[in-house]
Amino acid sequence: MFKCEVLLSKCNRLPVECEFNVCVYAVPDAIVLKLLTKRLSQLDCVSRGWVLQGYPRTCSQAQSLADAGITANRSQ
Repeated sequence: MFKCEVLLSKCNRLPVECEFNVCVYAVPDAIVLKLLTKRLSQLDCVSRGWVLQGYPRTCSQAQSLADAGITANRSQ
């Protein structure tokens, strides 16, 4: 998802996103949340659903998702 986001918005991305994408550092939660919120609000995700594999990994990440209004609309 991050590579796709960088390719699609190459001219409009924040410098910090470039820095973390090129290096091997973990991307800060705030940037991940921003990208997820943008992606999951697109029509295909809203109408067809989505799956987050390996995220959230921590309770604080899960709480940030909930605070942003990102909740699963289906259960397994």
